[in-house]
Amino acid sequence: MRYKIKTGTIVAGGWSLCIIIGLSLIMVDSESNFLCWGPSDVQFAGFKVNTWMRWAVVMIYSILSQVSYSVISSTISPYISNVIRDHKTPIEEKGTLIQAQSIVFVYTLYSWLTSILDVFLWITLQVQYIIPALLTDLLLTIYFTNSYMKPLPVQLLE
Repeated sequence: MRYKIKTGTIVAGGWSLCIIIGLSLIMVDSESNFLCWGPSDVQFAGFKVNTWMRWAVVMIYSILSQVSYSVISSTISPYISNVIRDHKTPIEEKGTLIQAQSIVFVYTLYSWLTSILDVFLWITLQVQYIIPALLTDLLLTIYFTNSYMKPLPVQLLE
């Protein structure tokens, strides 16, 4: 069965556009602080983000968390799945047991810590912290996709 790439892309793009337009129309006249920018009474991990310093810390976390997620999901995550956990990969290509355990340990620790803090970020219900993360993810996805689409050097193909 062939992938239905065109259909999936059209549906994903169309639905994303509908969501953006719909949220924009709803939020224009809303009295909600959903689209506010800067410090407010919103809470992140139990403290109020009511100063520019606290706002900057949460914003930096939002951006750097997404940078790390994008890099890790394009590098370490596939390596764990396609090399370390793949029974077809020869054992000598997996590295030492300590290397493999270290990679999986750090990946698991990272996943838990960011998952916990990301929950706090999401429950702020503030688009101001999500938009920079979204833009960061889009840019890094373009970068990594471009690197995967480059032809392999001739010596690697032999």
